[in-house]
Amino acid sequence: MKQLNWLCFFILLISYSAYAQRGKDSIQQTAPTTTPLSMFAGYFDTGMVPKNRLSFDLPLTGLDYGVSENLTIGANSALSVLTLFTFQPFLYLKARYRFFSNKDISSVITGYAGYVYLSPQGNNLKTTVSYYNFTNNTSYFINSYNIVTFHLTALNLNLQSGEPQDLKYFKLSVSTVAFGVGYQLFFNDYVGIEGQFLYAPFFRIGYDDPGQQTSLDYTAGSNSIPYFARFLMNVKTGKESNLNFGFFNLSDLIYGPWIGWQVLF
Repeated sequence: MKQLNWLCFFILLISYSAYAQRGKDSIQQTAPTTTPLSMFAGYFDTGMVPKNRLSFDLPLTGLDYGVSENLTIGANSALSVLTLFTFQPFLYLKARYRFFSNKDISSVITGYAGYVYLSPQGNNLKTTVSYYNFTNNTSYFINSYNIVTFHLTALNLNLQSGEPQDLKYFKLSVSTVAFGVGYQLFFNDYVGIEGQFLYAPFFRIGYDDPGQQTSLDYTAGSNSIPYFARFLMNVKTGKESNLNFGFFNLSDLIYGPWIGWQVLF
């Protein structure tokens, strides 16, 4: 956990340093090259939702809003509706800031945070889930149809049901630091492919379930570094909407088809 906190600080420090090194006399920041999907703020890219516009995606039901050219905020619409109906917090928030860009390079830092609280009811114990994730994406535009993106992420997830003295108590925690690279290729304004590959030099999972006499504290070693790979095909279903489908693989443990749809309002 301590290593993860330091990594989050390191990501912020890199972002600030890159900004500061431009100095007072540097050239004014300019908009990056426009690509067929630059209006969507995806996890592995540097896209920004246009100012005063909304984007929506399925199946995750993410809703993003363009505050300015360099700031996009978002939330999960399904969880927000669930909060209104249950009066219990189901929160997932997102904020992306583009701190440097010109026609060849764009770099963004994104923060994600989530919190779920389920109050005790009947035989069900109090359950809390907390999540935070910081990423830094930097894209290099060979041209508007060819983009290389470098990705860095630090993630922490905690789930706890009950308290240690409860018979059905259990706790799960996952922490990881990962980095990798992605490539987008568009054949025209409507069809393209992309792929990402990441590996995690730091990955830790903890699980404690006294009732089942189970306890685990696993940290991946140099011979078993977790990785994530994804390959997608993008097909524009309109000028401002996109369907993507493909395949993902998480260390040969979880893998399968990937499908999503995004639209801009």
